[in-house]
Amino acid sequence: MLENLEMPLSLLRGDSLDKPPSTSSQGGLKFLDFYFQNCKMFLSEEISKYKPTLVITLGEPAHKLFISTLDNRTSIAESMQNAFTGTMVKAKFRGVEFDYSPCLHIRTFRVAEVYGDSVELFKDTLATYFEKAGDDNPGSPPTTAL
Repeated sequence: MLENLEMPLSLLRGDSLDKPPSTSSQGGLKFLDFYFQNCKMFLSEEISKYKPTLVITLGEPAHKLFISTLDNRTSIAESMQNAFTGTMVKAKFRGVEFDYSPCLHIRTFRVAEVYGDSVELFKDTLATYFEKAGDDNPGSPPTTAL
């Protein structure tokens, strides 16, 4: 399903750090903020250059940091529990509009317990999104940032 899509990827990988952000005594959000502030310029350049149709953040700290940069940040819930609905929302960054959703580690019991049907809806929404994106651009894959 994804092999024909172009996906520039901006990603601070947890395994590239000395320890997982969630194990930091200051918490994942404060721990990642330093890295995010240093990379924000590159993220801005990529969004301006590629004009993505979809942006997905991985985890609540990334979600909170990312939405803090959006033009319409007040229209998107800050807490992951309220923001992760399984559907995409319209977001805008420096005038570039795209679909957005936070994402989480969906294999844990806690996630299934807290987010319930939103997980399955997210999977279906994402699959439909990529199928539609491929249909809308035959021979020319859409630019998508994750």
